[in-house]
Amino acid sequence: YEGQGFHVSESQLRLPGGCHAGFEAFYMVPDPVLSMLQDSAPPVEPTMTSEPSGLSALHVVFHGRVQGVWFRGFTCRNAAELGVTGWVRNRLDGTVEAQMVGEGRQINELLRRCRKGPPAAKVEQAIGQPGPLPDPLPTGFRQRDTI
Repeated sequence: YEGQGFHVSESQLRLPGGCHAGFEAFYMVPDPVLSMLQDSAPPVEPTMTSEPSGLSALHVVFHGRVQGVWFRGFTCRNAAELGVTGWVRNRLDGTVEAQMVGEGRQINELLRRCRKGPPAAKVEQAIGQPGPLPDPLPTGFRQRDTI
């Protein structure tokens, strides 16, 4: 699964490499999206699993109106509520980047909230890539400097 990502927007879910079932097995996807996946792709064996500790890591980049709208503060607050650790930062290209570490259901809920965003934000797309757990594991969720 390494090297393959997924793309999530309000209205679509597309996984390169045909890893639909791997995503479904790990992340809880809303029913309308699941039915869209089941209609558009043949089933495949789940390939994405969490680490033995039950934790997983996701690197995600949010596109749209996500800077100057309190998106990073919103993400930090929601991550703390959900027990997700990691970081979030603005990028010079106008996107916001985050690393989320937690259980799959926690990460999924944080993604759902971030796709909605704070009132002034308009998230057009979230592009994520599962990855290895960082070493050391982060404590808390914080804002990093812009890159």
